[in-house]
Amino acid sequence: ELSQLPGKLAVMESLLTESRCAVEEKKAEREAFSKVYRGYEAELEANQARITKREAQLRDVKTNKEYQVIIKEISDIKEKGSEIEDKSLKSLDEIDTCNEVIVEKEKVCLSVQSDIESKKDELNRHAQTLREKVDLTGKKADKVRADLDDKLLEQYAIIRKRAGGAA
Repeated sequence: ELSQLPGKLAVMESLLTESRCAVEEKKAEREAFSKVYRGYEAELEANQARITKREAQLRDVKTNKEYQVIIKEISDIKEKGSEIEDKSLKSLDEIDTCNEVIVEKEKVCLSVQSDIESKKDELNRHAQTLREKVDLTGKKADKVRADLDDKLLEQYAIIRKRAGGAA
C-alpha cells in the first residue's frame, strides 16, 4: 500500500488543482453576475429618476390628454422597472448559488489538502523507516565483512562485478 502512495498523491493533487480551478471559475462567474446586478441597480435608479421627473410634470399639465400621456409613461416606466427588478433578483439568486458552490468547493479543497498532507507525512515516515533499515543493513554487512577473510571478499567483489552487482 505504501508503494501506491506516490500515485495516490498525484491523483489527489490533480483533484486539488481541479477543485481550485473550479473555485476560481465560480468566483469569476459570481463576479460576472455581480456586474450584471450592479447594472440592473443603476437602471432601477435611472427609472426612479424618470418616474420622479414625470410625476413632477404632472403638476404642470394643462389638459387631460397631457395628464393621460404622462400617467401612461409613468406606468410604462414602472412596468419596465418591475422587469428589471425581476432580473436583478435572478442575478442575486445566481450570486447566492455561486457563493454556495464556492463554499462547498473550498471545503473539498481543504479536505483534499489535508489528505495530501497526511499522505505525505505517512510517506515521509515510511521513507525514514526504510533509510533506517538500509543503514542498519549496511552496518550488519560491515560487521560481517570484518569477520570474513580478505581473499574471500576479493573473490566476492570480482563475482559481483561480473554479475552486474548481483552476487
